[in-house]
Amino acid sequence: MPDADRQQLRSLIRNAKKEKEGNKPPKSARLIFQYLRELAENEG
Repeated sequence: MPDADRQQLRSLIRNAKKEKEGNKPPKSARLIFQYLRELAENEG
């Protein structure tokens, strides 16, 4: 996915890991899924 914003993805992944370690709701994990789904829809 060449159009992916790597900095944004790294930030979301880092936040998702922190949320998982802290037993917090997976807000960033949902955002990662939504972001990747949008990228996939725009490519096809």
